[in-house]
Amino acid sequence: MKKSLSVLAGVVLLAACSLKTEHQTLCASYMGILPAADADGIVTTLTFDNNGRYLERMDYLGKNHHVVNEHGTYKLKNNHLTTVNAAGEKEYYRLEKHQLRRLDMRKKVIEGNLSEAYVLQQTAGCVPFGNALK
Repeated sequence: MKKSLSVLAGVVLLAACSLKTEHQTLCASYMGILPAADADGIVTTLTFDNNGRYLERMDYLGKNHHVVNEHGTYKLKNNHLTTVNAAGEKEYYRLEKHQLRRLDMRKKVIEGNLSEAYVLQQTAGCVPFGNALK
């Protein structure tokens, strides 16, 4: 009986550990100027907490200067990051050393003359959101 309980406890412990490693978290902020069709660029700041939430600030530069703030959830798996905003819209990124690269809707690297313009640089480590999402 003791041996069965020990085996069962071991199986439960292994299952819990494997579940934990499937859910990666990110706690950092990234910033850069992304290209825009109708603006001089979008100063974009993405901040991630270690609870699977993110905040995004998009400051549109140029003639119709305005700021958009969004929030939602994210999932990180094998350096591939998916954000989902409150409206259910997804964006894809690849986590690289000290930077975040925006991907296209097929989760592929954006190529061409502007490919390096789709990179956000890490600006800070973990910053608590506080009541920002309440």
